[in-house]
This record gives sequence, C-alpha cells and structure tokens, in this order.
Amino acid sequence: DELAGIYYQSMSTGMGAPSIDARIVIGSMVLKHKLKLDDREVVETIRENIYLQYFLGLSAYTAEPLFDRSLFAAFRYRLGQDKFDLMSQRIIAAALGIPGT
Repeated sequence: DELAGIYYQSMSTGMGAPSIDARIVIGSMVLKHKLKLDDREVVETIRENIYLQYFLGLSAYTAEPLFDRSLFAAFRYRLGQDKFDLMSQRIIAAALGIPGT
C-alpha cells in the first residue's frame, strides 16, 4: 500500500494515457529484481507465464503483453530518480526478506 501510494502520487490525473494498475507495476519491479531480468525479458516472461500474471492481479491468462518494456523508463522518469530509488530499495529489501520493510 505504501508503494502504491508513492506510485499514484506521481501519476497525473489530467494528462496522457491512464496509468497502469500499481499492483502490475510494483509486481513487475519485484519480478524484474528477483529474477534478475532486463526490461524486455520481464515483459516477455510475464506474457508467457499464467502464474506470474495471477501474481500481478489478473484473473485470467492473456497472451498479450500487459505493458510495453518502455514502462520502466517512463516510470523512472515520472517518479523522479529519488522516489524510484526509494521504491526499488524497498522492493529489493522485501524480496530478500530484510526485516523492517
């Protein structure tokens, strides 16, 4: 919830395309770091794996990519480097099971 709050604060409600659900974005970042994938690999891995899609909150399998690999670059830009680094650190710490995250 804390990470979703950071994510939604950085998204503009009046401009551009609708934002992607926070669970998908944050979950994708977790997968990216945990599986040590680059941007393209994480999009393809999610597209191919029904279990990862379920982890991200989908109720049914889709063969279509959930987002373009440019999401990560756009996300870094819209959040700003400081907030992006903070979110990344918290995600990595949680994925590694470090207490206090």
